[in-house]
Amino acid sequence: MNSYSEDNYQSCQMKKNLAVLQEVDFFSQVPPQALKIIAFLCRRMFLDVGEIVFAKGDDPARCFYIVSGEFELICTADSGGESHIAKQGDLVGSLSLLARHSSPFTMTASKESDVLVIDRATFEKVVVQFPELYKITAENIAKRIYRWDALQCEKRCSDKSPRGGVSFL
Repeated sequence: MNSYSEDNYQSCQMKKNLAVLQEVDFFSQVPPQALKIIAFLCRRMFLDVGEIVFAKGDDPARCFYIVSGEFELICTADSGGESHIAKQGDLVGSLSLLARHSSPFTMTASKESDVLVIDRATFEKVVVQFPELYKITAENIAKRIYRWDALQCEKRCSDKSPRGGVSFL
């Protein structure tokens, strides 16, 4: 590919990525210029059925927006072997943008899938230029945790389970 073709391809890909990210609620408060940079720096990943994205215990160091396809998020024996399905429109691993951590699950493609990948190092470079992005992201993650916790509390109340939720910490 010559330089013009490569530049044209990158510009086209950035526009596609930007269009996708603009529809993601998690990124709705991100300043437009910062979102354009993220769209340019993120990458597309195409996975076949059975491909493992990361394993339990790994630091994913990136988050994944599922453009199409489906993933099984598999917890091992210490959680009773439970699994969860992440599908088109789901964002997996947003905590990875802010901090290193060990994943509590293995992420495996259960269908052919297309994902946008934003890695922590790239995100940190954008935060240097847009410091408010860190606070926006932390607030969005907190909102997601509270929504998840509310659902878990509803389940526990109906099951009469005595355990508290994450927001009790």
